[in-house]
Amino acid sequence: MRQNRTEPVVNATGTTPAAHQQPTGKTSTRKSESQTTMPVKQATAQLRQRLDIKGTVQGVGFRPFVQRLAVEVGVSGWVANSSGGAVIEVQGGEALLKRFHQGLRALPLANARIETIETQALSVVADIEGDAGHFVIMPTTIDPDRASAIAIPHDLAPCDECLREFHDPHNRRYQYPFISCTACGPRWSVLRSLPYDRGHTSFSEFSLCEHCRAEYQSPHDRRCHYQAISCPQCGPGLSLLDHAGVTRAQGDGVLALVTEQLRQGNIVALKSVGGFQLLVDALNPEAVQRLRQRKHRPAKPLAVMFASLQQLHDYGDVEGDAYQPERQALSSAVRPIVLVNSKARLPDEIAGAAGNIGAMLPPSPLHELLFTVWSTPLVATSGNRSGERLCIDNREAQEKLGGIADCFVLHDLIITQPLDDSVVRVINGKPVTIRAGRGLAPYVLPVNVGSVKQKPRADKALLAVGGHQKNSLALSLPDSLLASAHIGDLDALSSLQRFERIAARGKVFCGSDYSAVITDLHPDYGSSQWAAEAGYRIQRVQHHVAHFFSVMAEHNHRGPALGICWDGSGLGDDGNLWGGECFLWDGQRKVQRVAHLHPFPLPGGESAIREPRRQALGLLTEAGMDCPAHLRAAFSDSELRNLHILLKNRVNSPLCSSAGRLIDAVAALLQVAMFNRFEADAAMQLEALAWRADDTSGCLPFALKHSDRGLVIDWRPMVKALLERVAGGNECRNSTLNSCTEQMTETLAATVHNTLAAMITATVHEFPALPVFLSGGVFQNRYLTETAIQSLEKSGREVFTHAQVPPNDGGLAVGQLYSALQSVDLHYS
Repeated sequence: MRQNRTEPVVNATGTTPAAHQQPTGKTSTRKSESQTTMPVKQATAQLRQRLDIKGTVQGVGFRPFVQRLAVEVGVSGWVANSSGGAVIEVQGGEALLKRFHQGLRALPLANARIETIETQALSVVADIEGDAGHFVIMPTTIDPDRASAIAIPHDLAPCDECLREFHDPHNRRYQYPFISCTACGPRWSVLRSLPYDRGHTSFSEFSLCEHCRAEYQSPHDRRCHYQAISCPQCGPGLSLLDHAGVTRAQGDGVLALVTEQLRQGNIVALKSVGGFQLLVDALNPEAVQRLRQRKHRPAKPLAVMFASLQQLHDYGDVEGDAYQPERQALSSAVRPIVLVNSKARLPDEIAGAAGNIGAMLPPSPLHELLFTVWSTPLVATSGNRSGERLCIDNREAQEKLGGIADCFVLHDLIITQPLDDSVVRVINGKPVTIRAGRGLAPYVLPVNVGSVKQKPRADKALLAVGGHQKNSLALSLPDSLLASAHIGDLDALSSLQRFERIAARGKVFCGSDYSAVITDLHPDYGSSQWAAEAGYRIQRVQHHVAHFFSVMAEHNHRGPALGICWDGSGLGDDGNLWGGECFLWDGQRKVQRVAHLHPFPLPGGESAIREPRRQALGLLTEAGMDCPAHLRAAFSDSELRNLHILLKNRVNSPLCSSAGRLIDAVAALLQVAMFNRFEADAAMQLEALAWRADDTSGCLPFALKHSDRGLVIDWRPMVKALLERVAGGNECRNSTLNSCTEQMTETLAATVHNTLAAMITATVHEFPALPVFLSGGVFQNRYLTETAIQSLEKSGREVFTHAQVPPNDGGLAVGQLYSALQSVDLHYS
């Protein structure tokens, strides 16, 4: 593939000089040679207006659309990108301006969205910017007084038009792995600074050829003013390097070698959109197992990329009306990983007993190119060492993935922002974000926090730093908050470094340092330690209060509400571990913990979280019940003796009220899982069994009890009845679990889920007439969430759940920030 690459020249201010911006990315309200102008129909100018547009209006063809609309209507003026979206100045007769506004709000662009239009009347002039009777696309305009929002351009999968060109042998972009247009292609992953202009992207290093420049300047071309425009003559190029870093192929020769590597069962590191992926043949169990061994990822499910929905039909449930939301999510411009029910035709090494597979369709033309010569599904997992951040740089990938990959498919387009694949799951008919990555993040949430006095000034920004796992950040802006993409767990140094870079970049967005940083109560979280060491004034928000406010933030809710927050665990304000909580928010300042699951000890503390067998032992000890034979068999005599000593003396056995730990314990009691090989392993297996049950009508007893610390949800009757079913119910003939059939285990798994949903409904009924908000990692469980929603709505309650903001710890920063903006009573350091 031929290319015409120029090295960037950086001046003393750290910006690329205008002479090297192709096309210009200067901040100016003057016309430049790269402006596109079009004559419009002549009309008597009666009014002049300035329109400040907020929303998704950068990198989606918005400015050319506005220009074409103005020409069609017959008004004069200009349109430009701004720091917060777009600015339009338009002049014409009253009737023409009305038609212009109507056309603007209709907005036929698939990936654009207008959130607000602020209109200001201006004095009529005889000549707008020297172009009376014309409408022009201007260079970006920066008005500090109006920079109250940030327009985030997201990376988008190839659109239908680009795919048509890609597969057309007569098109000059035939099989071009970087084909894109205003409706698709890379944005955030190649952006160095806002707003989205070519000079602010890594595409500025590639000078446009004559054909691309003509397309860029033509108002009638769909690549008009498209900032990432390129072609085989002037764009990035591919190369393939072997394990030793020796170049084996370039350009068109890469494809054949990649397919040969995959055919041999080798692992391919591919520089994808937003970062590297590791690819292997999904139908080759030995290759998949080799990937697991090298990446040190022994059991966690792996994502699988399919060439098309038709191919996916053979491996997952996506056919019929019931699965239309999954198909829509898979085919959307985001191209996320979507959890779909597995037909068990893929090797067990991919997803094990999870019951579903993480399926995705090709997210880029580079993947489309690969599937022109490769016919079977591919495992496509993140290109990183286990626990570390995603690799985005060619040299970094060769260093860190050298012990994993057998070859590297590289290109010379610099990725500026790492973006993991987004992960979604359809719950109650709508896609719910499990991981906010490529195409979904960063994202802006409009927030209503009441009076102007409560809103942060531009020079008084707040930063929320989330938790330790699934970390993300959130930054306050006037009238909105900005949430970062998924960063990851903060155990690895590389993740902490990425965390620090995003925190530093946030100060550039808001134009000042932070007035305060909001953290979790837990002092040992990497995010909490960073805030303490950075010397900021710290506000602390309890973990589950943040979960509650994260879902309220998504729905921009301010009034009184009830929150059910169930997850693995988080530090409570009493020093114990919480995770099965109900909160009451008065809509003003006060949040009260009004109900929780009955607490039980975790023998061994952190170790118990990784071992459902320990959680089950603590559960039975709290319930005063004997340990059944099958659970005793999961321990050695010395292990059991030592754990009983810990429990008896309450040593290293913190109390927890966690729904997640309760579910893990049940999984051990049903012999589903004695250990968590990865986070939520046991819970995922238990849910998979519940979905397979023929009898889903059962429910076990439980109790609600009042105490001086609020309502207590007593699970002990449930556990007693469960073990009675196991030991001597109609389904079993003798006293050991081993004689229980798989069918019985499935039935009991469904029954336990039904009981947990009934606990939620019974708790909510104690607090009538309030909207109910569900949040926390447990509500990634589709069976439980849908059962609870159906029960609550059947009883007449209004229920709000997550969609854009992850219900897991990936949404904590949003909740921390929203609670601070609501002036909730917080813990101060």
